[in-house]
Amino acid sequence: MMEPTASSLPFLTVPLRGEQDVLTARTRAAQLGSTLHLGVNARTRFATAVSELARNAVMYARGGVVAFGVDPQARLVWARVSDTGPGIAALDAILAGHYRSKTGLGAGLSGTRRLVDAFDIHSHAQGTRIQVGQRVPASVDLTAAALTARLAALGKPEPEPPQVALEAQNQILMSTLAELTRRESQLSELNLELEETNRGTLALYSDLEAKAEQLRAAEHELRALNAHLTERVQERTARLAELNAEMTAYARSFSQDIQEPLRRVHGFLALLRRHLAGHVDSTLDHYLTVIAAESGRVGKLAEHLADFKHEGEREPRRDRVPLDVLIMQVRSDLAPVTRGRRVDWRIASLPTVVGDALMLRAAFTQILHNALKFSAVRDRALIEVGSDRQGEEVTVWIRDNGVGFPDTEAARIFDLFQRLHGEEYSGAGLGLTSVRRVVTRHGGRVWAEGRPGEGATVFLALPVAGAHDPVPDGHRR
Repeated sequence: MMEPTASSLPFLTVPLRGEQDVLTARTRAAQLGSTLHLGVNARTRFATAVSELARNAVMYARGGVVAFGVDPQARLVWARVSDTGPGIAALDAILAGHYRSKTGLGAGLSGTRRLVDAFDIHSHAQGTRIQVGQRVPASVDLTAAALTARLAALGKPEPEPPQVALEAQNQILMSTLAELTRRESQLSELNLELEETNRGTLALYSDLEAKAEQLRAAEHELRALNAHLTERVQERTARLAELNAEMTAYARSFSQDIQEPLRRVHGFLALLRRHLAGHVDSTLDHYLTVIAAESGRVGKLAEHLADFKHEGEREPRRDRVPLDVLIMQVRSDLAPVTRGRRVDWRIASLPTVVGDALMLRAAFTQILHNALKFSAVRDRALIEVGSDRQGEEVTVWIRDNGVGFPDTEAARIFDLFQRLHGEEYSGAGLGLTSVRRVVTRHGGRVWAEGRPGEGATVFLALPVAGAHDPVPDGHRR
């Protein structure tokens, strides 16, 4: 909408009664444009728009009036053509360029709107009012005094000869045609670019479809492979369960069957010593001692196998186990091992974990027993126990200053029947294997580090207890 402000009231009017008045209105528009320093092109477009609207008023409304003014606030020179005709039907369609009357009225209005910087129209059964405006350059002074001086210099209009007006309109048409040609060229270039883009997009879609087909094929192969692997895992799991059952049965049978022969060996050794009483020399005594020791070691091995089998059969409980209480109990259990030795215990405050108290006690007993056994070569054994918590997991470590072991053997020490040291250290090679089984069945991890002559460290990662985990009897504070 382009409504005139109080400072832009009309100061010049031209009545419209015939073609001569149309030329006068055009001349006044051109004079105003020149006085306000509009460019030649802008001035001609403004004058042409005014003459088109004035001619429409004369032709279709039997006359009217053109009023001219300046709006300093909007910096517009404007012309308002008013008539008392019957109004314009289908105005919206005309302005949208969708309607053409037999006389060409629609083309005149839509063309006029493109000529000017501002356009406003009101039409009803009592008449039509159309106002157009052209922007005034920023360098032009539009104060009241300056406008008064400029308008006083307008003088009496001298109508342009028709041929001059026609030439001016032709210039506008040629300029508009050139602009349309330029825009048509730009549109053609854009269409070419769009076609290239479309071709590239189609190629991209084709490539994406090919890749999608490859992905679908790969997914099908992966599913088939997963099904095959699942079948293999199930087969191996079943075979492992079968072997485990066989091993359990063998361990049970071995641990039971070996006891009776061992008891007989020990019995015959005792009878032999009594029978040879007073006639046993040092060599024979050594032989008898070795036989007793080795048969005793076999008996211990059978006991360990039975314990190992039992641990594999029982499901671990899920209780709150305070490790500081448990370590104190283990130290008490190992008191006979430390009797007569100097042992420096350094035990930090330990957390509460989730697990089976009996199984964990057996695991920590084995680790601490090993630490004491392999640090017996030191005048003062140093046993350290500490922990580090990360999220819902706590890592407990047990460090000693014993004989240690090469880092290359770190993984092997948890294997069944593996021993890294000679006969000077007793053992069946089952202890740390049992520890690994206990920790693994608790959802944890176990590993070790060591250096020859500098000691070893065993690490156990276990889940931390929550507030609602139960506390087993015997571990309450």
